[in-house]
Amino acid sequence: MPNYGSQEYWEHRYEAERVKFGNKHSFEWYFGWEAMSTLVMNYTSETKGERILIVGCGNSTWAEQMYDAGYHNITCIDWSRGVIAIMQTKYKRYEGLMFEQCDARRMLQYGTDGFDLVIDKAVLDAVMCGIDGIRDSDLMVNEVHRVLK
Repeated sequence: MPNYGSQEYWEHRYEAERVKFGNKHSFEWYFGWEAMSTLVMNYTSETKGERILIVGCGNSTWAEQMYDAGYHNITCIDWSRGVIAIMQTKYKRYEGLMFEQCDARRMLQYGTDGFDLVIDKAVLDAVMCGIDGIRDSDLMVNEVHRVLK
């Protein structure tokens, strides 16, 4: 079984995908924006001005689709430096859509209560698969709680 709880696994995976498919390749874990857009809209205002954090963004097009739907204050994090570099280049013209390398267990660059909405599609699952999955999951959930308004 792959070690989804390892940063090295993700660096290797995204590099292998980049080599095989190119920088435009994307992958959706579980479901895409279209399947969840109504649910997200239930938790956001009509102005869509909320500050949104997407943890474990990978190379998903979810943030792009949210942006196109009118959400223009989105921060996407992933602990893979390689995938973040690709996403920063791919979306550099999208004002208000940021991609930053960050470990969801230690989001120290973000202040307490800094986000109105946090979206996690599969990171917690991946963290649970690590060697210290229970401890790391607890760290992540506590960090999400801290940064969530």
